[in-house]
Amino acid sequence: MKYHILAFGAGFLLDQLFGDPYFLPHPIRGIGWLIAKTEKTLRAGNPQGNPTEREGAERRQGKLLVVIVLLFTGMLSALILFGAYAMHPGLGVVIEAVMTYQILAARCLQVESSKVWKQLNAGSLEEARKAVSMIVGRDTEHLTEEGVAKKERASRLGVPSFVVRNIASCAKSYRISELRQAVTDFVDAEEAVKTGRLQDVLSVELLIVKYSSARR
Repeated sequence: MKYHILAFGAGFLLDQLFGDPYFLPHPIRGIGWLIAKTEKTLRAGNPQGNPTEREGAERRQGKLLVVIVLLFTGMLSALILFGAYAMHPGLGVVIEAVMTYQILAARCLQVESSKVWKQLNAGSLEEARKAVSMIVGRDTEHLTEEGVAKKERASRLGVPSFVVRNIASCAKSYRISELRQAVTDFVDAEEAVKTGRLQDVLSVELLIVKYSSARR
């Protein structure tokens, strides 16, 4: 355990000191390549006629894609770590520290997210797209200004973009003052649950009733 704690601390320190230099190869590029190739192979024989059949096939292939990528990356990482520690604990700590350093990327995320926001404020959508591409590793060529902002917010929150999209869509039904009040109500509800004044399920139900009835 002490080796893992040491490796995590070293990885975190490396991330804070150096960030994610552009000249260093990053494993996420290899994972992106694996995803692209696997997805292309899985979808090669998709039905083209019936949209319902095609959608169903894509859902099944998407689940299989997740399993394949997770198993491959997980097993490869475990093999490298076990092999390194088997050779020498010091080598294992170094390898695990490097892996931790590349996984965290906290400083890099902060820097690149700030670039997106800066370019949007300057009115440069093209540069904002490029900045987003440094974070998400996806095709950002056709992103609108709203789409760029959502990608940046999703990265900062650590959630998928569709979650931000859904929340933003729901938020349009409320005024800013109502959203601020909602934040206060949610904090109060959390405190009530933690102090035992309300049950967790009841507190959520009360909030749902309050804010769903307010839109009728």
